[in-house]
This record gives sequence, C-alpha cells and structure tokens, in this order.
Amino acid sequence: MDPTVTLSPEQEKLKDKINCLRGYQSYNEDLGTYNPFWKAVIGNSRSWKSTNDVWTWRTPNYTRSIIQSGRVSKYDAGGYVAELGMQYRKTTSVLNYLRQTKWIDSRTRAVFVEMSVIVPNVNIFADVLLSLELSPAGAYLTAGRVRS
Repeated sequence: MDPTVTLSPEQEKLKDKINCLRGYQSYNEDLGTYNPFWKAVIGNSRSWKSTNDVWTWRTPNYTRSIIQSGRVSKYDAGGYVAELGMQYRKTTSVLNYLRQTKWIDSRTRAVFVEMSVIVPNVNIFADVLLSLELSPAGAYLTAGRVRS
C-alpha cells in the first residue's frame, strides 16, 4: 500500500479483508499449457491429451472468434476452449469435468458461451452469446445477446 495514503479507521479494519483481483489486459493474458487443476507442465509431463484439450491456450485462428467486449474489459479472441458438444450427456460430462478440475477459478476473468440455436418449426436460426465476467473487485457480471 502507498505510504502516503491515509486510511480512515473503518478502512483500516477492512484493508486486510479485501482482496482485489488483477484485471484483464491482453499483455498479461496466460498463454500456457497445463495439466488438470492448472498444474504446470514440466518437460513432456502432459497427463491429459485430447482433441478437446481444455488446458491448452488456443489461438484466435482456432477459436474462429473475434474480440469480445464485456462490461469490464475487451477480451482477445484466443483463450482456453471447452467444446460442450451437441448432446445433453456429452455437455453434462464436459461441464462435470470442468467443475471437478476447477477449470474456472479465481484467475478466470471471463467465460463466453457461444452457440447456434435452430427452431425448425418457424425456420429461425440464432447465434447466442452468454458472458460471465469477474471484476477486479470480485463481482460477477453477466450478459447475453441473441442475433437471428
């Protein structure tokens, strides 16, 4: 803490209880490859290999996405990707794995869920984007967008 800043008695009581998080900037984005539970890879010690490798940072070319504007920040198109699949069982299995291995943790700044939805009886196709951001103060901010 800056020694020139004077805190009130109320602020003094709270200063050790408040834990602000580092905000997202593209220059401090993690581009690493990990083992489950975000354990570091040492040498060739990859314990998880799959075509849906959620522990490897993916390029914007791979994600085929664009920069996303959230309420807290703008996020580059690359990132860690979990493909949920098109069937309920597959989606549930992937989500359970992500939860069990703490894929979303205190260092996560944003999660984007992108999907296409088809309503055949009225012949409507829609792109859906759901977002969850974690602000540096620890607040969760959600948003959704549907385009048809």
